[in-house]
Amino acid sequence: MRKGYLAVEFTSSKIRYLYLSREEIGYKVLKSGVLSYLFNATATGDLFRVLRELIRKEEIIPQRLFVTLCLQENYIRRVHLPKMSVRNLQKAVAAEIEQQHFFDGRKFDYIYQVSQYADENSHVIFAAVEQTMLDYLCSECRKLGIPFSHLEIAPLNLNEIIYLIEPSDENQVIIVVHDQSSYLMIYWDRQLRLIHQSTIGIGQIYPHHNDKVSNPVLTRFIGDLKQALNSYQSEHRLEKLDKIWLLWDRQGAAGFDSAMNAQLGLDVEAVSLERMDKFIVDSKADEANPIFVLCATSAIIYLEKIKEKFSLNHFVRTGNIAKYVFDLLIAAVLVLEFAGYFLGIRIFENFQKQKFIKMDISATQEAIKKLTETAQELDREVNELLIARQVLSGHARYINSLNRMAWSQGLGVYLQDIPKDMSLITFSFDESGHISFAGESLQIESVSGLNQRMEKSPLLQQSRINLFSEKLVDDQKVYNYGIKAQLKTLHDMGKSENNE
Repeated sequence: MRKGYLAVEFTSSKIRYLYLSREEIGYKVLKSGVLSYLFNATATGDLFRVLRELIRKEEIIPQRLFVTLCLQENYIRRVHLPKMSVRNLQKAVAAEIEQQHFFDGRKFDYIYQVSQYADENSHVIFAAVEQTMLDYLCSECRKLGIPFSHLEIAPLNLNEIIYLIEPSDENQVIIVVHDQSSYLMIYWDRQLRLIHQSTIGIGQIYPHHNDKVSNPVLTRFIGDLKQALNSYQSEHRLEKLDKIWLLWDRQGAAGFDSAMNAQLGLDVEAVSLERMDKFIVDSKADEANPIFVLCATSAIIYLEKIKEKFSLNHFVRTGNIAKYVFDLLIAAVLVLEFAGYFLGIRIFENFQKQKFIKMDISATQEAIKKLTETAQELDREVNELLIARQVLSGHARYINSLNRMAWSQGLGVYLQDIPKDMSLITFSFDESGHISFAGESLQIESVSGLNQRMEKSPLLQQSRINLFSEKLVDDQKVYNYGIKAQLKTLHDMGKSENNE
């Protein structure tokens, strides 16, 4: 197989992919397909193994990787704000995101665009993604060793593809009905004037994936669309909506475009790669399915050298900078602590060991210099261990400051009498005293038993299982679990002792 470009779309339960090659007259789709995959940001290495196996099985040689992320948890909105400085605008957008329940107390990254209209207000379109998901996705993709710098949050730049199919500076109405969510977007003069997100996807409209529609769900979905369209037209009375571009997963939902046309009373046209002059597509293959346009969006923008409205480098670039800076800081702190510890011990132990101290200082300084020069090339897995060590150490010191106890007691609540079939993957808690454990177990009963022991702990309260899923590893069921609990304050612990 010759070299080409690999475009991959990640959803909550699927991976769609296209492998393209550049031809004299355009681009040819050489490979395409769909994989079942449950997106789990805690399963380190899992996504990398799936992508590596895909490349091996399809016998492809990607020279560049393009990624599209379309998760139900992605938050895309358009808001009206008064004119303000860039710093205040960023604070206002961040505050808007933090109001959403999913992002409450979570780190996130976002991208935004500002448009000015006659009313002199700022019309801000933004998209937010949880930082953990971004870090996991970028980390797993980088392991492949394929150049990767383009990440699209679907469907932010979809209108660029529509414009290639039919250039227009007037109204362009786009409806994307994805697996578990939907988007209605209206553009005027290539500026986004409306974006409406719905929690109804093609999976609810065609629940059995056998081309049989659920009429109650379709009626509710159409009603939601009509309400949004009527609201827009009442605000923009002089603008006429003639046609709707539709994207959906046609597999198991054939005839959906005809149903939409009948229900909305507007001309509904399916968007697909077949509509693009430069693409050579097999009409019977997966790539002819309209939903694959989302998968190909970032690749098309790159290959056609289109200036996208929302940068495809934003999330990859900010993730790289944050990772490198954090790795450098962690490495520097650990090395300095190491040097300070041995230097102090040697001085107080014996004055006669000054020669050894000087040798240690010299070796340590050389190590600092070497680590500083090569920090960006440190092995990813070594960095993760160092980061995990620093995080666990910070958590233990924080527990010690709250409860005046040895740090080993904090983890001891989890580790005491832990069954051999269980393992710990992550351990964290924040400044409000919330503790989280996540790991794997071979037995369901072990997870329940661990939760009960934590509930009875003198240090913890309100213990609950907040994550539970299973997967097969070498024909063995493995259960991923997550347990959250609240650290007791000194006051609560005192009350417990008095009650006893």
